[in-house]
Amino acid sequence: MPQDPRALTLRILQDIWNAKDPSLIEEAYADDCVIHTPDGEVRGVEGARRLYEAYTSSFPDVRFEIRQIVAEGDTASAQLVFTGTHEGPLGAVPASGNRVRVANNCFFRFVSGRLVEQEGVWDSLSLMRQIGADLA
Repeated sequence: MPQDPRALTLRILQDIWNAKDPSLIEEAYADDCVIHTPDGEVRGVEGARRLYEAYTSSFPDVRFEIRQIVAEGDTASAQLVFTGTHEGPLGAVPASGNRVRVANNCFFRFVSGRLVEQEGVWDSLSLMRQIGADLA
């Protein structure tokens, strides 16, 4: 397993998310990891797995276009574009069949080659509009 935060970030984005290989989650994420999203926080490997399953159920063709990764020390930040087709419910919003494209920034911290903390920031309002959510 690589130790470089840039390589570890690429492993999560390319090998787990873009290649659709959730079997690598247990290897890449620390048992006590914390993942912060605009929708709340998940903890641990099982939380990471549930988050992955929720998004790949809603957007089976999800892809992260990697614009830039900057790494320093034990951290990395990634400027991304999330794309996918809304084919399954996302929370209370039923599948719309709409294609989405959402700017996304993620910040990662690693210890001993495993992710211990991740903060994802994206335009939730844009995502909800693109899938046709009733925002009233």
